[in-house]
Amino acid sequence: MFNINVRNTGTAAVDWKATINASEVTNFSKSVYVQYSLDGGATWSTQGSIGGSMSGKAIPSTSSLAAGDTTVIKLRAFLPENTDNTAQGKTVSFSLVVNAIQAGAPFPS
Repeated sequence: MFNINVRNTGTAAVDWKATINASEVTNFSKSVYVQYSLDGGATWSTQGSIGGSMSGKAIPSTSSLAAGDTTVIKLRAFLPENTDNTAQGKTVSFSLVVNAIQAGAPFPS
């Protein structure tokens, strides 16, 4: 489990969204599952694989982020219980891209 801090270093409130993108889709990346939480871990998103349903998935903010404020995206990753020893030493790369726009303005398509 790890945290990603989203900070607004600007002077106006922003609306934001984040997108998870798999760097490479492989059989292994399809077996690595992630969930995110925007409330400190009290509730979690539906799980999805980094190389599958979570790749390209938007994580929408729940409210505007005021100037100077920080919010946390909490992520957790896990493998299915039936994962065997072939997973040892393997890695999965992904990016989390955060886009922001001044609060109240529509996100471009």
